[in-house]
Parts: sequence; structure tokens; C-alpha cells
Amino acid sequence: SVLAGHRGAVNAAALSADGGRVYTASHDGSIVVHGRAGAHRPLYRHGWGINVLERLPGSERLVFGALDGAAGILDGDSGEVARKLQAHDRPVLALTVLANPALVATGGADGVIRVMRAADGALIAEHRNFSGPIWALAFTRQGAGMYSGGLDDFAAFRPVVPQAPFT
Repeated sequence: SVLAGHRGAVNAAALSADGGRVYTASHDGSIVVHGRAGAHRPLYRHGWGINVLERLPGSERLVFGALDGAAGILDGDSGEVARKLQAHDRPVLALTVLANPALVATGGADGVIRVMRAADGALIAEHRNFSGPIWALAFTRQGAGMYSGGLDDFAAFRPVVPQAPFT
């Protein structure tokens, strides 16, 4: 079957916790929710294209990243923005989430990776990739580290620990 409802390329999709709904994100700046019988409705309109979308495990909250560098967490039922996350200077190209502890990581065309707590959006780690944009992110099972990919011909491992500021 075909899931309609966008006026531009579909860039990402995520399933609801029960598998009964599909959320799609598009270059047209919208997130649409699709039901079982092919019914769909707009859930959120950002204004800039949405590149990445993930559902936070154990919830109906959706994390998104957009072309304008914005990132946020939405309520998957109401479409309300539950939390704005720290923005990137360039488009958000990669996103990953972890259930326990509840973490969100975003990677941007600016070469920055940000790891934040899902509950309050607090920044717990930030990494800079000096060779360009971040195209892929994945947490390790326990969240002590993550892998990132970009323009290099390798994936890099990065520890996820709170970092002390330079003094």
C-alpha cells in the first residue's frame, strides 16, 4: 500500500510503539501520522524540511531533526513540541535514541554531535568531527559510547560521558 499525505520527498519513517501507526517525515517540512486503514493526518508542520525521525523507545514521543538545524521532541498523539533540543548551525543529518538511559544524539552538517538527556534536553556530551558532516549515529547497547560516520572511510567510536568544561 501507499502512504500518502506529503508534497515532497519522504526522508524518514518511524513506527508507533504498538505498530499500529506509521509516522513519516518529509522535505515539505511536515510529519504525518498514518493509521491502519490508510487514513492519515498531519501531525506537525515545521516549515523547513525534516531529515530524520525516531521514536523514543517506550513512549509515543518522536525526535526529529530538520534542514534549518532545529531538533526537537514531539508528542506523537497531539503533535505538540514537548521539548526543543539544542540546534545545529547546519542541517541535522543523523539521529539516534537510546531507551535506558533515555538519551538522544543528533549529528549535523556542521560536524557536531550532541548527546542529550531525553527527559530535559540537557547536553551531556558534545563532539566535533573535523572532517565534515555527521551522516550516521548509533549508540552502543548500554549507551556508554556511540559510533559515528561521515565523509571518512571509517566509523569512529566516541565515549558518551559528561564532559567537564575547559577552565
